[in-house]
Amino acid sequence: LPIWPWTAAPFHDGKAINLSERRRDYLLRDEHALGSVLARMAKTGDLVMQKALDEAGTDLGSVQYLVHTSFSEPIAQLGIYGRLGFDRSRTSFDWALTVGQCGAADELLGMTYLAESGRPKPGDLLVATGSGAGYVWTVAVFEFLETPHW
Repeated sequence: LPIWPWTAAPFHDGKAINLSERRRDYLLRDEHALGSVLARMAKTGDLVMQKALDEAGTDLGSVQYLVHTSFSEPIAQLGIYGRLGFDRSRTSFDWALTVGQCGAADELLGMTYLAESGRPKPGDLLVATGSGAGYVWTVAVFEFLETPHW
């Protein structure tokens, strides 16, 4: 049986659908649901990360910088930079706290911030990782060819 029954028309009972409530109900349907969802998300993220690193001919230990979607600290630390073994100072996290989430531009703005900071040197590698609804992961590996001067 579906968790939420279908109705003949939208807002059948006169109330809008509460998506947060639906997500909560789905994740609390049994004691293993949340852990299972988190494990699948991490596994998929790891697979996409490894594929991008393999295609770039490198490994995570050779990467100097990480930019990622602007998430809250617990999610960013436990689910992204901390889980990947990056020190927070090598990410765009602290800068992102000053601007908040900018949607699909988070990674590009984080890359711009790092480039303008003057820290990256020729040969340094940067991994940009993003995620979207569904759960979709995107990872790209960049190499700084020169120290940006703008």
